[in-house]
Amino acid sequence: MNQAEHTGTEYLKLQRSAADAKVFDLVEPVFDRYTRVTTRRQSNEVWKFDRQVPVVAAGTRHRIQANSRFQLHWTTDEWQYAKDTWSTSTALGIEFVDLHPTQQRTAFRCTFFWPNDRRWEGKDYRVEA
Repeated sequence: MNQAEHTGTEYLKLQRSAADAKVFDLVEPVFDRYTRVTTRRQSNEVWKFDRQVPVVAAGTRHRIQANSRFQLHWTTDEWQYAKDTWSTSTALGIEFVDLHPTQQRTAFRCTFFWPNDRRWEGKDYRVEA
C-alpha cells in the first residue's frame, strides 16, 4: 500500500467512525486493557541483606527475603509486642515473608532466627514505614 492509499484508507475509517459515533476499527479488549480504570497491584518493597531498604512508603507491602529458611521476629511497637512469622519457600530457592501495609507511619524492627543453624541473627534491623 502506497502513501496515497494509506491516507485514503485512514480517511474512510475516520468518516465511518464519525458516522457511527464510535471508533470503526476499535479492538475492545485492547481498549479495555489500556483505558479502563482498574485496581492496580499493590506496591512492593523488597528488603534483602544486600539491599537493606531504610524506608518503605505507607501502604507498600514489605517483602523480607533471604536465601535460606528463617523465622522473622518482628514488631511495630519497639518490642512491646512481637510477632513471629515463618518464611515461605519459592521454586527459585528464595525464602520470604510479606508484611502487609498500614496507612499509618510507624517504624518496623525485626531480627531473624535461622532454624538450619539453630541460631539468632544477633542484630535488629529497622525500617521506617
